[in-house]
Amino acid sequence: MLNTSKAPLLKKICIVLGLSAAIFLIFHNIYYYNLTLGYDFGYRASYAEIVSKEWRLPTLAETGVAYNPPLFYLVSGLFIRLVSSITGQGFISSIKIWVYFAALLSIFSLYLWFLIIKKIRPKNKLLPIACVAWVFSLPVFQKMMTMYTVEPFFLFMVSLLFWYLIVIFLPKPTIKKMAFLSILVSLNVLTRLSALIIPLTIFLGIIGLKLSKQINRKAAINFLTILFVITTIASGWFYYVRRNKKIIYTPKASEEDMPLFSYGLVFYTEIPFKFMMTYPLRLPPPYYVRLIPIYYSTFWGDFWNVYIPRRFKISHEARQVDRYIWNSERIASLALQNRVNVVPTILIITGFSYYLYLAIKKILKRQKLNNLWFIHVIFYILSFLSWSGFLYFITFHPTWKGNNIKACYMLFNIPIFIYFGTVFLFDVIKKYKYIFIPILTWLIMAIGINLSWSLY
Repeated sequence: MLNTSKAPLLKKICIVLGLSAAIFLIFHNIYYYNLTLGYDFGYRASYAEIVSKEWRLPTLAETGVAYNPPLFYLVSGLFIRLVSSITGQGFISSIKIWVYFAALLSIFSLYLWFLIIKKIRPKNKLLPIACVAWVFSLPVFQKMMTMYTVEPFFLFMVSLLFWYLIVIFLPKPTIKKMAFLSILVSLNVLTRLSALIIPLTIFLGIIGLKLSKQINRKAAINFLTILFVITTIASGWFYYVRRNKKIIYTPKASEEDMPLFSYGLVFYTEIPFKFMMTYPLRLPPPYYVRLIPIYYSTFWGDFWNVYIPRRFKISHEARQVDRYIWNSERIASLALQNRVNVVPTILIITGFSYYLYLAIKKILKRQKLNNLWFIHVIFYILSFLSWSGFLYFITFHPTWKGNNIKACYMLFNIPIFIYFGTVFLFDVIKKYKYIFIPILTWLIMAIGINLSWSLY
């Protein structure tokens, strides 16, 4: 018979071991990864050094990412300068310490999502653990942990915002809580351009609270006023300066800006399935540029060839000389990633679609709209707005290489998609054992393969 008195201790031991293994994997990868291989490393380092040392926004001539908001670059830059002054290393050499710190922020972000899911789905204790473990195993997550980039920091900021919204604000909305929520919104807006969708998400969320009769009209007006005033004052200045100085995104000269809609409709709709399952890696130009294959291959693998684990014996220097470098083992590994993750992808898309259907159905049938419905709607608003912004970006700033198609741009939104996939697995598929067991087995196998692939 199980000794229940030992169960809490066993649980704590498992948590400590799991957390230790997670930190070890990420820190191991960071240690061996060469930061200069990461996305736009030089540009980001220049931005951080200028804004933290000279206390001004850089120009486009100084860094190609000057159009980005400054919060990440200021915070990381000040952190790096502190490390530099303590260790005596140069600014560039000290960036590695920030990457370790950002990785811890990302792990804490997953803990915040654990608390969020635990709050909205309290009956299923396994659900938040499964969801967080799945997110952690994703190649797109693991890759971003090793690089000096805004994505891990932005994931933390969005996770903190949603934790506060769902766990603290929603149970008892007040003016004071709305003011703090608005501050968090402003900090997100100052972190990344795509965060411009967050004030709109919260705005529509407050409207949803009023429609679902969780707050009255007066409270809704007060909340919206607070959101508008604080967000405008706290973050509007950057966008005013940015527009006034015409600091906007432009493709690098080597990418060559394309005429609008040059891709054609097939760019968005065509899925060369056989090709993407056998060769998910960039080719020398001109090559086959399609949205879905490239996005899929950056989500589950490394289409842009910036994360090459040491076992493939392709040196950093060789990658710097030839961005298209590969060997047969590398191609086989990436192809396996695309193949084994077809089932998880179908599960994610099905779960996302199923709960969207239920949310719409509740409105059409005029059923009672509860907190869970409201939270799901907030998740959907953020997801659709983030995808709309992503499609706008790649449509109105197309490049011949298609290298602005990166799954990491929506890392902040990925926990939501995984949440719906996990809930669908445990709420719906679990009722059918003959389907549930094979799918769960496949998912566990895929998670194992993904973690194995991510080991640098």
